[in-house]
Amino acid sequence: MRVAARARRGVVLAVLALGAGTVALAQESRAVVRAFGDDAGRGSDRASSSQDAVSPAPPGPTMSDPPRPAVAGAHAALRVGGWRLSAAALALLDRVARVRQPDASAATVAAAALEDRVVGEYALASVGDDALFDNRFVALTPEASAEASLVASIETAWHAELAAAFAKDGGLGRVVRRHPLTADRLRALLGAGTQVRLDDRLPAAREAALGEVVLLEWRVDGADFRVGRGPGGAADLRGAGDVRDARGDHDRCDAPGAADRHPFDSGRATLADVWRRLTLQERNALYNGDAAYAMHQAEELARRAAIRGWVSRHAGIGEADFDALLALVADHDRRIAFMRWSGAVAEDHYHSAELERLRKAVSDDDVRRWYDAHPDAFPRTERVRARHVHCDDEAPCNDASAALGRGESFDAVARRLSSAGDAAAGGDLGWIDAQRAREDWLAQLAFALPPGPVAGPLRKPGADGADGGWEIVQVLERVQGRHPADSEAVRFGAGRAIAHEQAVARYGELRARLLAQADVELDPAQLGFGREALAAAEAAR
Repeated sequence: MRVAARARRGVVLAVLALGAGTVALAQESRAVVRAFGDDAGRGSDRASSSQDAVSPAPPGPTMSDPPRPAVAGAHAALRVGGWRLSAAALALLDRVARVRQPDASAATVAAAALEDRVVGEYALASVGDDALFDNRFVALTPEASAEASLVASIETAWHAELAAAFAKDGGLGRVVRRHPLTADRLRALLGAGTQVRLDDRLPAAREAALGEVVLLEWRVDGADFRVGRGPGGAADLRGAGDVRDARGDHDRCDAPGAADRHPFDSGRATLADVWRRLTLQERNALYNGDAAYAMHQAEELARRAAIRGWVSRHAGIGEADFDALLALVADHDRRIAFMRWSGAVAEDHYHSAELERLRKAVSDDDVRRWYDAHPDAFPRTERVRARHVHCDDEAPCNDASAALGRGESFDAVARRLSSAGDAAAGGDLGWIDAQRAREDWLAQLAFALPPGPVAGPLRKPGADGADGGWEIVQVLERVQGRHPADSEAVRFGAGRAIAHEQAVARYGELRARLLAQADVELDPAQLGFGREALAAAEAAR
């Protein structure tokens, strides 16, 4: 069936809380070696040059393996085109949303996911990631940002439970093997140079070579899975070096229940995995040969895998669900980026070519109508009345400040301690207009100060870097006016505001059309709500 919802104006509230920039809680569990057990020891962070060669790793999934299509498993609770999400995955979104918005309903969460999906797909097809994320080659890639945001959201939703799991003896897993990497080998692999890099995408062959460099292998502890077996079938996690069985061969997960283990129970992190998840600035550490930093980032990937494994066991989230959630987070980021790109979200630090195009098309009549309809817009200070105390040296100015602090009148302090020509008049500067403020430092300072409080002592700059003395200033009155309708400030500001309103309206129309055309299927038995509740939640957003 198809679900339609009317458009709304303004910025869309991201109740999923799964966008970029939600990684603060991840900092609380960075102590990987303590929270994520380490059977391989720490001695191989900076190996000697004789250990440059990287040993082949046992077969197993890597962080580089392509995601499986999100169509396997149980019947989807929500389907949008070919994208499917189970009831367990929607419950995860609901839990995350309720941390930020306790009264969020399940239908509201599903509506947010639906909007992110349809608008995100449209933005990717019509604009593309290169235009949406114009800093993608210096910041995190959209894929890396989505992964970090999803894990951080999981940590938000299960913060206390995960903290307890990491704090328990043995943590959530084991780094079972570290592969030595030296600074020289790291530089050789990257072809390090000294040039400034604004786009450090690697040639395909070099990136493929990084994929062959395994930094560490990990295992996630679980009741049905242990690495190796000691007497009585107990876990036998050896100390430093490789994990081997009694025959000396690499451990191949021959523990009881291994055949039923979760997909995140084991894996490995390569240098390519680390590279793809770093910003340009962070990659500079690798160019500089910081092998320990590379290993630390590999540990972070293992920590994320441990979190995914924990949630897989405790919330029933499978691989297909994780892939679908990652796609949803990426779509959420694309939707927000598309709103910036289109001008529906106006940000001073972001230049939207589309918003600028709309602004230039605004007529003078439209500017005048907007100006008349917003009488409080474009305020400016016409003039101020102020007084001051000027001292050639800091010490008498400090004395003047102390006297004012004791309650002496400004007039008396200025007459007694000021060295300016207006001291006999109590330091009265009279009325200062905008023209005078543009020409004189003291007048400019008075124009910038609020009326009432005494400011200073402040050092006054002199000509050619000379000492200009010290000032105490008080603004007594301020007369406010308004920029004239035909000023450039009004032309630009009103034009931009009108363009933003147009961009918001256009986004609302696009959103409504995409939602009306979306191929949406939901299972009320799994979700606990039906089509009407979803449509109502969309209309309320």
